[in-house]
Amino acid sequence: MYRYFDKHGKKTLAIFGAFLMVAFLLPTSGLNCGHGGGTHGALAGKPVNAADIDAAKYRLESLQNLLVTDPRSGQPESAWDRIFGFTGDPAAAGRLYQQLNDNALTWFLLVSEARNASSLPSEQEIDEFFTTQANPQVIVQHRPTLIIKPLKNESVIEDMRQSIRVALSVRDHFIRSLSRVKISQPMIEQVLAERAQEVKARLAIFNADDYAAQVTEPTDDELKVQFDAFAATAPGAFDKRKNPFGFGYRVPDRVRVQYFVVPLAEIEASVIKSKDAFAWEEDARFYFDKNWSQFIPAKEDPIDASQPATQPATAPVKPAFESVSEQVYQAIRKPLIESKRRVIVNQINEALNEDYVKASKNLTATTQQIADASAREQKLGSYEYLLKIRDDVQRRQGVTVSVVNEGSLLSENDLRGKPGIGLATLVEGSVRDRGLSGARYLFTNLKQLNPGTGIAAGGRLELFQPAQAFADDAATYVLRVVEVDPSHAPQTLGDVREQLIKDVRRKNAFAKAVEAADAALEKAKASGLSSLNQVVYTTDWFGPNSMRVPGAPLTDPYADLLVEPIFNLQRGMTSEAELPRREVIPAQRADKVAAVELFAIQTDVSTDSEARMRLMAESYLSSQELQAANVIQTWFNADNIATRVGYIRPDGSAPSKGDERPRSPGSPFMP
Repeated sequence: MYRYFDKHGKKTLAIFGAFLMVAFLLPTSGLNCGHGGGTHGALAGKPVNAADIDAAKYRLESLQNLLVTDPRSGQPESAWDRIFGFTGDPAAAGRLYQQLNDNALTWFLLVSEARNASSLPSEQEIDEFFTTQANPQVIVQHRPTLIIKPLKNESVIEDMRQSIRVALSVRDHFIRSLSRVKISQPMIEQVLAERAQEVKARLAIFNADDYAAQVTEPTDDELKVQFDAFAATAPGAFDKRKNPFGFGYRVPDRVRVQYFVVPLAEIEASVIKSKDAFAWEEDARFYFDKNWSQFIPAKEDPIDASQPATQPATAPVKPAFESVSEQVYQAIRKPLIESKRRVIVNQINEALNEDYVKASKNLTATTQQIADASAREQKLGSYEYLLKIRDDVQRRQGVTVSVVNEGSLLSENDLRGKPGIGLATLVEGSVRDRGLSGARYLFTNLKQLNPGTGIAAGGRLELFQPAQAFADDAATYVLRVVEVDPSHAPQTLGDVREQLIKDVRRKNAFAKAVEAADAALEKAKASGLSSLNQVVYTTDWFGPNSMRVPGAPLTDPYADLLVEPIFNLQRGMTSEAELPRREVIPAQRADKVAAVELFAIQTDVSTDSEARMRLMAESYLSSQELQAANVIQTWFNADNIATRVGYIRPDGSAPSKGDERPRSPGSPFMP
């Protein structure tokens, strides 16, 4: 599969970087098809039947169910992600899959178009899935229970080969469509000059904090204006024009949680107590005699550089049991500890789930009584109910388990900040979900916060239903949500008054800093910025790809924000005679302002790097032209696909061509 990319190199990868960063626009007016029999329009004079669409959808879904090994990470991924996840962003490929799966007619038309264009992958490329992919595996049962088995049945393999053949045909046909983009040499020279451009500048930094004492208390009118402008905005929602400070007072999604904490140390102690010391040593020595080679210490590289890097191979020497006994004990106890951890977690989950299911038919409030009168007398949402489950677990498993009943509503960030559970990650569920932050998983899966189906697993977890288990190095956590407060604007100004006062003062202090920077540049017109009676930094040479401004104070994060605006001061210049250029550059995020004086420009492309930079310039221009001409979005637009292949709707009409975005203007002149 990588042979195509090996051939076309970084240029193609850069283009696909643009491909997967755009939002796909597939389902549009008139192309959604329902299930059932009948005709779904016509293609090339032949009717499109439900069976045709179902067959196409079957191929699509089989690609998601076939798991292969990513040779770079060694982790399993779906064949679909393998084919369409060129940039290592399976989420983007997943969005494309979801939209095509929701509108299988569009996928059917894409497959038909590729077939008619004779876009056929080589059999060798298909073979790679079944030879170099370390034995592909197939999901034979869907969520919530996944059973993954090696793919050995020849008829199933041949069926999967056909699905892969179809997907590669669609992908390769799209790749060939990219050849329409033609990049001229003058365009490459233009970008090459820009990428090789470097500038020097002087700057004086004005900190808004230094002007806070000059700011008076905000009036009630100022607070009201501030509140009305940002009450419905989430905090930190930065917008260069509308909200450069990132103001926002919207209350985030919040939940109240209860959870069990199962300490790993408790489980380990319980496992150790299950046998006496003599029995453990007997088991350890037996295991060691069978597997002693895995306890041979790794050889260290020779410290003396004069010694050969490799030594003649010698037969491994069995170490003494006493020297590795601790590692042996760990090896034989580890599976027992994991097994007991699972037993405890399953016991808690089963108890919670059993009562949740009983109550879920008429569950309308957090205090809903358990339906089964013979069950526990407590209410489902009570702390006492959880203590009963805890006591039962401790009695049966001999492990101390604790219960946490959070008394307040927590946002996702609040939950992340909680000791223990805040850093826990998912240890169960699908392969893709494992390792996900527990807090992130919870807030994206809770139905009350994600009422739509969305993509991935959104909207599946109910109130009182136990979530997937989370774990950190110290414990496993079984959590449930018992109360939800969806995001909303604060009811009154008084709810956020203190924050409003801070933000208005901050904004007014920043305005004072801008005034000081303006005054500094006005003085600099006569004799330059360096003549001012304050600290002025002179930068070293830097270009548009620099990580920070060299010469600015390295401890100041503001230096990161200055690279682009300072470099852009030279745009539109026709000669160095127009230097120096001066400008005030605000950075509201950092509460700082810079008075900047650009005084030198140079363009330097070395012979060694010119070929590489030309390739990068061409790749950049290709992706820009594709986006400017809207090639990518128009290619995968459902109506445009239908127009290209000549599809006719059931009512006899033809889809209209999707709107095209106007091309963006060219780059400014660069010396």
